[in-house]
Amino acid sequence: MKSILRPMTLLMIAAGSVLLAQSTNSPESKIVEYDFAKIRIKYQPSWPPYPSDWPPLKSRAIVTLSITINTEGKPVSVIGIDGPTDSRRYAEMHLANWLFYPVVINGNPAAVRFKMVVPVSATKTK
Repeated sequence: MKSILRPMTLLMIAAGSVLLAQSTNSPESKIVEYDFAKIRIKYQPSWPPYPSDWPPLKSRAIVTLSITINTEGKPVSVIGIDGPTDSRRYAEMHLANWLFYPVVINGNPAAVRFKMVVPVSATKTK
């Protein structure tokens, strides 16, 4: 039986940011900086329960994320660049599951990077 490799694999790196591996010869290797105001969200799931084994969030926080989406609108990189560490980690985990409509530039789908500000608050699950 032949094993099937998925084109994207979830990787957690030490800094806590979420990256999805991409092949280096993909069209996503040319990433365009883009304005979030022009991004259309296709799927925005509810926030997951806050992991019970994580330290509690002290209060509501504002987190700034750098998000890169591929030509299909799937996040390939979600990195918290501002905000409390645990809030960034929680937002990264959540935003990695969002889907966006593909961005079209000059008639062609494009991989883009944009910054997004997200309010984060959570209560620990029991």
